[in-house]
Amino acid sequence: MGKLQHVTTYQLYHSRVEDDFSVLVISDLHFSYQVSDSKLLSIYQMVKRVEPHYILIVGDLIDSSNMVEEKRERVRLISFLMKLSDIGKILISLGNHDFYKRGKYLDDCGRKSNVCFYFDQEFFDALAHLPHVFLLDNQSYQDERIFVSGISLPFSYYRSDKGRHFEDKEILLQTLKKEHRLLFHLPHDKVKILMIHSPVYLKEAEVEKEFLEFDYVVSGHMHNGCVFLGLHEFWNTSYGIISPSKTLFPKYVRNTLQRREDKLIVNGALVTFQANTGVIQLFNFLYPLSSTLLKFTSDKKYDKEEVSKSTRYYH
Repeated sequence: MGKLQHVTTYQLYHSRVEDDFSVLVISDLHFSYQVSDSKLLSIYQMVKRVEPHYILIVGDLIDSSNMVEEKRERVRLISFLMKLSDIGKILISLGNHDFYKRGKYLDDCGRKSNVCFYFDQEFFDALAHLPHVFLLDNQSYQDERIFVSGISLPFSYYRSDKGRHFEDKEILLQTLKKEHRLLFHLPHDKVKILMIHSPVYLKEAEVEKEFLEFDYVVSGHMHNGCVFLGLHEFWNTSYGIISPSKTLFPKYVRNTLQRREDKLIVNGALVTFQANTGVIQLFNFLYPLSSTLLKFTSDKKYDKEEVSKSTRYYH
């Protein structure tokens, strides 16, 4: 697996900020036995370089619950998170892979399936008890600087039929309405961020109105549209090459923060092709490990219509 790190940095003016602070967004680690210790070390070294105050992990921390059943693998992942939490507070929301258990099962219609719904409550409870680690499973976190809500989309939101994958907007809207307390009547004196794993419908008007009070919405899931190294810097668009649902040239699958009124940030993956993709995972070296750094400031020079953006690679 490749270890080249790609960090997109935004300088964001916010009138409520007193002391500058930064938020690192990462997602889609898809932790498995194939995520090596050297790759975890590379991620840690990148985080150490940018020294964020907060680290947001926007879903798919694990590739499936099977990957943390063995004690050795649980300890390996928990130790990694503990090291990160020495740098900044960690806020974790859940993605579809965090609910997977792999094997041979029958679905509700009696058809064979290689995944079933299974949430490893014991593992995620262990994470939630780590110092400076907060699991936002339809919960919120706040301190003197920041307010963050984490929305967990139910397993039924992610649907499959005849090998095709799709997502259910009605279930998304139902979930947002059910979690109304996390989305409205938010504090006015803090930077407000919503964590939700999939961005598929988040640019649609009827969905956007559910999170009007947030400054930014951060997602993952789309693996940067599988835009590979070499095209990465020149592919200056929110479109990708292919989505997880096998849609060609999908929109809003890459960073979409360009102007001050933009809210949606779609973070690329730490692991593009996960353990269950077979031989395809050998091509991970073509895809840098992507993360997004949000630097909040009261400096008026960043109070502009166009968002200040820079990118950097780390080896």
